[in-house]
Amino acid sequence: MRLLATSSFMLVLAASPIFADIVANPLEIYPLTGTITTVDLTGVPLGDANISTSAYLVQFLPYLADGDPDNGVVKGDLTGKYANPVEAAGPTYWSQQGGNYFSTGTTGSTTRITFTAAQSNLAFLWGSVDIYNSLTIHYANGDKTYTGSQAAAAASILPNGNQGYLGSAWVTITPDSAGDTYHSVEFTSTNYAFEFADVDASTVPDSGGTLMLFGSALVGVEVLRRKFRS
Repeated sequence: MRLLATSSFMLVLAASPIFADIVANPLEIYPLTGTITTVDLTGVPLGDANISTSAYLVQFLPYLADGDPDNGVVKGDLTGKYANPVEAAGPTYWSQQGGNYFSTGTTGSTTRITFTAAQSNLAFLWGSVDIYNSLTIHYANGDKTYTGSQAAAAASILPNGNQGYLGSAWVTITPDSAGDTYHSVEFTSTNYAFEFADVDASTVPDSGGTLMLFGSALVGVEVLRRKFRS
C-alpha cells in the first residue's frame, strides 16, 4: 500500500510544470501563472529602435546607427532573412499584435529584453526553429542557455528551419531552482535568423505553487494511508 501512495505522490509531482525546465508544443502554449508581463508589439514601428516601457526595455544589438530592418521588429516574410512564425495547425501564420514579431536578423545579432521586475517563467513562440538559434536567460543563480535543438526536441519537431506547419514551437521555460528569478533574456543566432513572437514573462511567488503542490501531494498520501489502514 505504501508503494501505491508513493506512486500517487510522484505522479502529482510529474504533472506540475514547476519542476520542468523547458517544455514545448507546436500547437499551443502552456499557460503561465502568476503576474504576467507581455512584450506587446502592437503598433510598434518596424526596425531596430529600442522599445522602452515601464515594464521592459528591448534592445537590438549591436545597434546600427543607419538602421537594420533585419535585426529588430519585422512583419511578414523576407526571403533568405526571416519568415513568419506558424502559430497553429493549418498552417496559421502569426497574426496577433498586428503581425509584428522579432527577428535577430544579421549574423551574430542579439535581441535583449530586460524586465523591470524580477521574473520567474518565460514563454514565447519560437519560429522556424534552427540549430543555430539560442536563448540565454540571466538567472540570479547563473546564466542558462537553451538551443534550437533543445527546443525542437522538447516539441518533437526537427530543428531544420522549417517555415511551415511543425516548424515553429510554443516554448515555456521555468527555472531549475525554486525561487530563481531573472531580469534579462537574450535571443541570439549565428545565422539568419531567430524569429520569435508573443513573449510573456511571469512572476510566481516562491511560497505559492511549490508549497501548494507539496501540500496537496502530502494530503493525498495521507488519505490513501488512512483508507488502506481501515
